[in-house]
Amino acid sequence: MSWIEVGTDIFCIRYAPLDQTIGAILTGEGLVVIDSRSHRVHARELLNDLRSLDARAPIYLINTHYHWDHSFGNDQFTASVIVGHMKTRQALVSRGIAMRDELATADWLEPETAQLIGEVEIAAPTITFDKLMSLMLGDRQIDMTYLGRAHTDSDIVITVDDTLFAGDLIEVGAPPSFGDSFPLEWIETLERMTPLCGGPVVPGHGDVVDRAFVESQTYEIRRAVAGEPVYPDDVMTQIAERM
Repeated sequence: MSWIEVGTDIFCIRYAPLDQTIGAILTGEGLVVIDSRSHRVHARELLNDLRSLDARAPIYLINTHYHWDHSFGNDQFTASVIVGHMKTRQALVSRGIAMRDELATADWLEPETAQLIGEVEIAAPTITFDKLMSLMLGDRQIDMTYLGRAHTDSDIVITVDDTLFAGDLIEVGAPPSFGDSFPLEWIETLERMTPLCGGPVVPGHGDVVDRAFVESQTYEIRRAVAGEPVYPDDVMTQIAERM
């Protein structure tokens, strides 16, 4: 595994577990990392990999949303300020322990993974926002935007230069996850996101894509919501349950 430079001092790296894609941005004041992975072992691996970009600890960690695979490594980023949407904080504060404990006994997880998740100390964002927040770090501006409910009620996108980090609003290589989503609003949110896709689009899982892929996935979701058999039966069932 190695970092892929998708823009000037803008990087991503893919990890085999969950085919997860993590972002990092080098700035004049330090490193910003996007999402923290699933538990302390994953987070420590990420922190070690980040040292190849900057020997210092990241100054900011941004959570794209509250799901465990994006936020349960937060407790290892003790030297970083954690930023996220206000609903990400609300979910982790009010339901984080319950989510952790449910996963710790899940039979679909490997026993070692379940054990590690059971040891997570829930760490929620300490800086939150509603619609828009910007970080100005040296001469680099990083914009975080909430465009509406979609994969969850807390998904944000991060834009820097012409690169967009989409979190799980976009998923590559597998159908999107609709488990606690808002399918109709997801379509509307992607339509609001599309004009922001002027360059590389980094998904929460899978390869870096572009605006054409975003438009294609929006079309797929629209068809699936209309009842067309776009995805496997279990995914279509999730969609029907969320409508």
